[in-house]
Amino acid sequence: MSLIKSVKGKDQLLLDGYRYRRDRLVWHCVTNSRKGRARYDDGSYTAYQDHICRAPDPDEIEKALYNYEIKKNPQQCHDPLRF
Repeated sequence: MSLIKSVKGKDQLLLDGYRYRRDRLVWHCVTNSRKGRARYDDGSYTAYQDHICRAPDPDEIEKALYNYEIKKNPQQCHDPLRF
């Protein structure tokens, strides 16, 4: 389970091989038109509605984490910006 920022700067939840986006109190699956859902209860995130369209994709989660880490740490680069 991880909380990251999307490319547009919105919160995303990575849980059990799926990516979720926040919609007020509920987290909806990013890829399957809001079929899968998760919520925060008693200090932990749990999925409470099944994903019916596909199996979890670990490669997608790794890609999302990699992109998040790159965007999070641009100040660590010592090269000057080129325009």
